[in-house]
Amino acid sequence: MRQEQYFGELYNKRVKQNGKEVVRYLTRIGSNSGLYYLFILFLYAYIQGTTWLNQWVTNQQLFLAVVAIVLAIFVTKSHIRTFFTDTDITFLLPAEPYLRGFFTKSILYSFAIHALQSVLLVMFIYPLFLAKTESVPLFLLTLFAVILLKGLHLLYHFQYRQGSIFTNRFVQIIIAFALFMSLFFKPILFLVLFGVTSYLIIMKTSLLIPSFHWKILVEEEKKRKSGFISIINIFVDVPKEQIVVRRRAWLVSLFTKHPYATKSPFFYLFGRSLVRQGEFFGIYIRLTLLMYIAICLTTNIYVGILIVLIGLHLSANQLGYHVKINNYPMLLRTYPVTNEDAKLGISHVSVLMLGIQILLLIVVSPIAQLSVVEILLLQGIGICYLLFVSLKIVPNKVML
Repeated sequence: MRQEQYFGELYNKRVKQNGKEVVRYLTRIGSNSGLYYLFILFLYAYIQGTTWLNQWVTNQQLFLAVVAIVLAIFVTKSHIRTFFTDTDITFLLPAEPYLRGFFTKSILYSFAIHALQSVLLVMFIYPLFLAKTESVPLFLLTLFAVILLKGLHLLYHFQYRQGSIFTNRFVQIIIAFALFMSLFFKPILFLVLFGVTSYLIIMKTSLLIPSFHWKILVEEEKKRKSGFISIINIFVDVPKEQIVVRRRAWLVSLFTKHPYATKSPFFYLFGRSLVRQGEFFGIYIRLTLLMYIAICLTTNIYVGILIVLIGLHLSANQLGYHVKINNYPMLLRTYPVTNEDAKLGISHVSVLMLGIQILLLIVVSPIAQLSVVEILLLQGIGICYLLFVSLKIVPNKVML
């Protein structure tokens, strides 16, 4: 019993460690990245998609069939969060008889995550669902059905990975689709089918997994972590063991040919480090692309102004953040750079970087829904904000 409690506590520690890592990255994303742009794009796509689907699907039965397909695909995609690593096959596998507490908490944690995902998905379709069916009780039944079916699939996926026709994803989608269609049109039949399915899965579920599943679980955890890092890397540069310095001569030449390259050595050295290390440069490129995509999608000039101001502010904010976490002690020890030199250099870098963003706005004008005059207006407002940010906000963040 003590050993089972110990391994249960081991899982708790891994959950806390993973939570700290996720919170650390999400905090950086929320304060210093283009998450706001992504939210704007997602909200715009959600509104446009809902409007289009409402116009395209006019028949209630067809709409419910589409919803059933979407929910069936969703509930048959489950994963178990074990936080396994390669070394666990060596150190934990011999103690498998005592891992009931570990796997019990793994199932409960995974179910909580899936339940939250289920609620979010069903709430997204709520406006359209209510408009087509005009039935709140049916919506609530659908919500509970999605959560329960997700939990059942989680238990089945935990125990069985191969050796049966029911482990085939396509077969699982067909069964889930039939269950949701019975829920929408024959609720009593759904209760009977759900009861029988639940009984069969729960009675055959053990809290221990076959030994050959361990390697599968380790590979799944690797893929999941790699996918998470890939998503996070869209917004912030994930720290690596070794910093890769790229030549990028075509960008460095911009600083070499700048008139302040010799008058402001900190501007020249700091600017080169920005574009060559990629810590700021990669995020700058992603923010710029997100800003241009958002501009192309908007039809309202006031929304366009807001997008430009947010984009410039986030880019400048990243610049100040990059200075804060690096401080360039070697550069400061090598060159006689004062605090005023640093502020002047950061201002020049901000003007150059943000100026490029504003100048290239005219490139998206042929595919943007705003007129050329409105794009020029955005550029004018952007220039005013650029001067304010570069001369007032960014220099105040430099304390070298």
